[in-house]
Amino acid sequence: MAINSNSPRTAKTAQLAQQWPDVPDWVFQKLGVSRKELTTFAGKLHTNATVVLPGMPAYPADSASAGDNKPLIIAYCTTFADVRLCLEWARRHRWWVACRAGGHSSAGYSVSSGMVIDVSGIDYVAIDPAQKLARIGGGAQFGHINAQLNTYKLHIPGGTCDTVSIGGHMQGGGYGFTSREFGLNCDCVVGVTVMLASGKIVEADSMVNPDLYWAVRGGTGGNFGILLEARYKLWDVQRLWGYCLSWPLEQAPEALDVLQREYMGIGKDQVGYLVVLSNLGKGPVLLVMGTYHGTEKAGREALAPLVAVGTPTFLFDKTDTYNVLNEALLGVLPGVPDGSGELKDCGYLGTELGVTGWKAFCDYFATSPNTFNIAVIEPYGGKLNSIPVTECAFIHRKTYGDFFIDSFFAASADSKLNDKDSARKWMEGGMQVMAPYFNGFRYQNYPQPFYTDYRWQYWGDSFNSLLFIKQKYDPENFFHFPQSISPYPDTPGITRSQVPSMFTDENISYPSWDS
Repeated sequence: MAINSNSPRTAKTAQLAQQWPDVPDWVFQKLGVSRKELTTFAGKLHTNATVVLPGMPAYPADSASAGDNKPLIIAYCTTFADVRLCLEWARRHRWWVACRAGGHSSAGYSVSSGMVIDVSGIDYVAIDPAQKLARIGGGAQFGHINAQLNTYKLHIPGGTCDTVSIGGHMQGGGYGFTSREFGLNCDCVVGVTVMLASGKIVEADSMVNPDLYWAVRGGTGGNFGILLEARYKLWDVQRLWGYCLSWPLEQAPEALDVLQREYMGIGKDQVGYLVVLSNLGKGPVLLVMGTYHGTEKAGREALAPLVAVGTPTFLFDKTDTYNVLNEALLGVLPGVPDGSGELKDCGYLGTELGVTGWKAFCDYFATSPNTFNIAVIEPYGGKLNSIPVTECAFIHRKTYGDFFIDSFFAASADSKLNDKDSARKWMEGGMQVMAPYFNGFRYQNYPQPFYTDYRWQYWGDSFNSLLFIKQKYDPENFFHFPQSISPYPDTPGITRSQVPSMFTDENISYPSWDS
């Protein structure tokens, strides 16, 4: 038989003893605990779980975010019990908690100035190929998920970036190359497991706690509890045709016009793609990159009206698995230099621009202060647009697609990019050109602090339903951040929905196994 060994825990204790003297006294004072007490906390976590504090070598990288908050403690959890212990200590000491899965919040909302509960270690992917179902841990990243699904020739849409986790991505919607055929990532979820602020676990699906099931699919992360697991229905996807078309910028307005009229909101659902204005080193270009779920021949036929515009070049043309194509297609875009910061702004397209409108934006894009800035359209249509607005908390079902600008700047002294102010001015100028064509809503997975009317822009008439659910499952507002679900403020310019909550049941069902 195997002999039990305490060596992993002993090694962990030794590592803490080595690094904790580097932690300044003020950290413990602000946390309201002694070094000994926090050592006890860390020792109770699973042996693979870690704690990072200011002063430790890992802290600068581990505390980085798009926002200004710097946490006092980061706990990397690997089990549900780790999460429960963190919540217990956070409640006891009144630490402001942020939950982080992949850390991709464009506003930095996955980091607080108190405790960050990082669930990236809860990253399992369990697949039932016969039932075409998957149980996926809240911290699992799409690089891992896609690789696992690829073995069974199964698929869920979402996460073009390999390091994005389902925890935030799904709860904000979750767009991917195949969303026009299969819907958003949240549209494939059949159930979730969530830990509330009390440490109690709840499960939610169409029959049990259906209000929470409705809310987590679009209500954004960090509102109701910590997502421990999501359960997905899977789709048969074996091989797809991957492609990337490129036009010189002077031909882009006509191509964009055809795209909007014949491929956005309508067209074959199997045509999945992103539209990107970028610079590949020889000047600005228009790129249309994506996948076709079918044969290359059928894909080329579907794209024929678009390819007939101007003189496009195929930069990429390959039939392979989704896992391979997703990574290869994103590799077409130029990387961003080390030491770069990013600004982002977005809006949903509600009106056709026509050739004139697209030319105005293309002309503006040509003024980019660097060669790394991009403007992107995530086209909607098909399954994504056919789902009723009230099906879940993701309401953006009647749009041509989501438009956003990424504007980069020098975030370190050795960067040769432009400064942050010029990056912001250029981004704002581009959004002003596009403003007449937006429908007034914004994609909640791309939050920004300056979206003061976010309750309406993210959720419209579904907001009062979300507010009811938030106050039901998190009555003390333990989980909060600048754009979390909260009552309307007495602030001018705030759009207030008069549509009442769809939900009224105040009872919560708890699983018997967690009683």
